[in-house]
Amino acid sequence: MTKIFGIVNLHYDEELASLTSNRPLASVAFLGRYTFVDLALSNFANSGVEELGVLIQNKPRSLLKHFGFEHNEWLRNSKTGKMILMYNESQNNNPKLNHAFNNLVENAWALKDSKAEYVAIAPAHIVMRLDFREMVKTLKRKKADIVVGFCDPIKVKEPIYYSFNEKGELKGVGEEPTKHLCIHVFLLKRQVLQEMIKNNFNNANKIYDLNWFNATKDKYRVVGYKYRGFISFVESIQDYYNLSMELLKPRNTSKLFVKDWPIYTRTYNTPPTYYGHNVEVKGSLIANGGFIKGTVINSILGRDVTVGEGAVITDSILFSRCNVEAGAKLTKVICDKSAQITKDKVIKGTSKNPFIVKQEEIV
Repeated sequence: MTKIFGIVNLHYDEELASLTSNRPLASVAFLGRYTFVDLALSNFANSGVEELGVLIQNKPRSLLKHFGFEHNEWLRNSKTGKMILMYNESQNNNPKLNHAFNNLVENAWALKDSKAEYVAIAPAHIVMRLDFREMVKTLKRKKADIVVGFCDPIKVKEPIYYSFNEKGELKGVGEEPTKHLCIHVFLLKRQVLQEMIKNNFNNANKIYDLNWFNATKDKYRVVGYKYRGFISFVESIQDYYNLSMELLKPRNTSKLFVKDWPIYTRTYNTPPTYYGHNVEVKGSLIANGGFIKGTVINSILGRDVTVGEGAVITDSILFSRCNVEAGAKLTKVICDKSAQITKDKVIKGTSKNPFIVKQEEIV
């Protein structure tokens, strides 16, 4: 069996307004019961990866709380598998040096201790369903050292494109549009990455920096892997809201959630959601532990959410433990954890600018 060390790279500056004021995007709630890092870790788990690492840039508290200490849902074999939180303490207060490559340098011991033949690196802010075993097949078939993932061009805030020569080898990386959009996913031989760390590419601002690629493509054989499945970049609050609403449609949800590719997350022993009399719920995702007495239309509710009598929630996202009192009306609203909407309060946002209620805020 091919052994892969899977690493989730959180060294990105994606900000989702107040939702990321005290947490990284990776631990922002998604579809009621997940976080974004769950999807990235589940891709590794479903690819048979038993060694996991998370490159943490900053704000680690919410991640530590999510991962917990007693169990790990993303490791199929908790006896032989392991998970490492990789934090660059030495550069934590220096934004210019607190980047992914330096984090790997700081935690080079993890690669040294690993028994894996390959290392796969993927982000948390790009939602997709990727089997890394297919990338291994590409690397072996093309006798390459590094495989870079790409997809057909889609709208992205700051796109990076690849170009390849007639042999399929990486020729260039840049902002000039091509048919190969970078999805920030890489698979390489572990020894190759260790060589890069040893050689210490000081000219790289990030592990995915253009200078880093320009340095590696001449020394190693770098080829591409085309990803053809569902993909969405989450780079803004509007991206987050639009993707959440899109995934309420079964035709989109079925592209991401399939029977033989489960999404793992931390579980909680809470009861099923209670639905009162004369409740109306349509086209929504509602997690467990809730208490619903009002109307919920085309919305996403996290765990332990309470909706009072006569309250109407439409096209909205409520994080766990939110409380919407009787008669309140929410339209295109995002409520962070433990927010409280008072009786008969009316709040309206727009698709381009959803109204955000901050964590524990009372409105």
